[in-house]
This record gives sequence, structure tokens and C-alpha cells, in this order.
Amino acid sequence: MISKYTEIMTVVAGSFGAEMDAATISFWAQLFKEDGITINQIKAAAKDIIRTRKFKSMPTYAEFIEFCSGTMEDKARIQADLVVTRVKRYGSQIKIKFNDPITAHLMSVVWPWMSFCSSHMEKNTPFFVRDFIQAYQTYQKDFKIKQVEQIGCSSKMKKLITNIGNEKKETVEGE
Repeated sequence: MISKYTEIMTVVAGSFGAEMDAATISFWAQLFKEDGITINQIKAAAKDIIRTRKFKSMPTYAEFIEFCSGTMEDKARIQADLVVTRVKRYGSQIKIKFNDPITAHLMSVVWPWMSFCSSHMEKNTPFFVRDFIQAYQTYQKDFKIKQVEQIGCSSKMKKLITNIGNEKKETVEGE
């Protein structure tokens, strides 16, 4: 992956009149791996960035992540739609397990699954989606901080990660 990846990143940098040193290329490769981004996603993002980006500077890692997996609002909307779909399909007959930790938290603490299913009405869906997206974005930052606390990082490191988003692709069991 690294050689093809290095080639892609070199082309992107060159497209914007920049150069990426080996350390940056290697570090980004590790970040992409940690975030579950495949070489095909990186290549597709690079093509989109080269075709659409209007700024002359090198795109940031965050821009690549947005092209690969969307914004936090996109993820929150997808998760809200997933919840609504599960309510329609299963109702309160089955307690659905959500792999996304924020969705799992919201659907057990903020909107407990069984009571949510029994009280959810179709006409309230747009309001639920709006509230869910807002709650998801709020909890996202808190969940990232808790992950860092669990692995025992210093307070200085905790401050650094407060603006980092959870960029992993999520799936839901129960199908």
C-alpha cells in the first residue's frame, strides 16, 4: 500500500505546488490505517480533491477524511436514518445493537430503545433526526476524550485531541 499511497500523495502535493516529506507521508499513512481508510478511498478522495479544490495550498488530512467518509454531520445523519429504519423494521420486538458507540449510547441513555420504539411516531421523525444529529455531534467530542483517558494519555495530550473527530466507518448489527 505504501508505494501506491506514496505515489498518490506525491501527485496530490504536486497538483497544489507542494511537496510532502517522507515523514509526513508515513505519518498520514498510519493515520489512514488507524481510521480504516483504504487505498481505493484515498485514491478516490485524491481525484475528487484535485478536481474540485479551489485553494492553491496542499489539502489537509482532515479534508481527505471528509472526502473519504463525510463530515460529522453526515455520519450523524446516517446514524439517525439507521435508527429510524430499525424502528420501522423491528419496533420494540428486538433490542438492536448499534456498533457505533455514540449511537449505542444515545439509544440506551438519551432515547432508551424500548420506550423510544413505543412512543415514536412517523410525524416526529424530522424532529428526532434534528435532535439526534445535534446530540451525536455533542457526544462525539466527549467520546474521543474518554477514549484518550482510557489509554492513559497525559492532560497535555487530552487537550490536543479535543477537536479530533471519530472518523471510523460504522456498522449496525441486527440485519
